[in-house]
Amino acid sequence: MPERVMLLGANGQLGSLVSELKPNNVELFSYTSSNLDIRDEELVKKAMNQVKPDLIINAAAYTKVDEAEEDSETAYAVNETGPAIIAASAPEHARFIHVSTDFVFDGTSEQPYKPGDPTNPLGVYGASKLAGEHKVLELKPSNS
Repeated sequence: MPERVMLLGANGQLGSLVSELKPNNVELFSYTSSNLDIRDEELVKKAMNQVKPDLIINAAAYTKVDEAEEDSETAYAVNETGPAIIAASAPEHARFIHVSTDFVFDGTSEQPYKPGDPTNPLGVYGASKLAGEHKVLELKPSNS
């Protein structure tokens, strides 16, 4: 039986690549911002109940780095609230991959960043993505 994978942010750069590289043993359910607004808890829950995913990949994000400075409300709604809704709506058994960004760091390290390194976002985009990371870890600590 193929693994049921729910991909959010399917039309973005990362989501497109995930779709392209999908193994044959995966049944992929792709969602874009046009057909599933991750900020809408009711819609996300409905989609989760329909798909019954084994794995959820959240590649959805508000990625307009410069515009996020002027529209922080949307950046936080998509990058923090959206992942929190996804994590809270995910079936208990489902594994959850939430993709973040290097913008959660300040870029001053001379070495590649590693998990657990201190974060220091310099703008709204990075801060909103970091807030989303925290929400996901809070809600799905063992599945993230």
